Amino acid sequence: MFWIPLIISLASAAVSGYGAYSQSKEAQAMAKYNAQVAKNRNEAQRNAILARNRIESDVDRHQMSSIEANLATAGIGADQGSPLLIKTAAFADMQADRNEMNRQAEIARVRGVSEEYAYLRQGQAAKRAGNISLLATGIGAAGSAMGAAKDWKDVDFGNEGGII
Repeated sequence: MFWIPLIISLASAAVSGYGAYSQSKEAQAMAKYNAQVAKNRNEAQRNAILARNRIESDVDRHQMSSIEANLATAGIGADQGSPLLIKTAAFADMQADRNEMNRQAEIARVRGVSEEYAYLRQGQAAKRAGNISLLATGIGAAGSAMGAAKDWKDVDFGNEGGII
């Protein structure tokens, strides 16, 4: 007769353990999905910054050509004196803008890697928590089954005829 509480305890443990395992797997999948979303979002942001950088570089080249054309039209040599200073200052400003865009693109890349890693670590933590919960459920069920079996073993069901 002591098998009944043992079976009930083990069945209860199995259901609880399966629930813990399912939650762990779901949390892992969610963390993996969030990591991919973060990676995609930051990669898209980085690509947008780099595309804007390429467009701005084209605009800058046209602007430098325009400066040179204006100086040539005015009959001023572009490689000496004030015109050279104008070109140098314009180029320095353009280069500073490019450097800032490259810095922003690198920040987006690093942020993406960092977020992705954080989500993956979250998934690993969920897996560990699920495994610990499963182990604790199993240990609890074993203890409960042993206690119940001991209690039921001592119960007298009036089974004098030896039927059970």
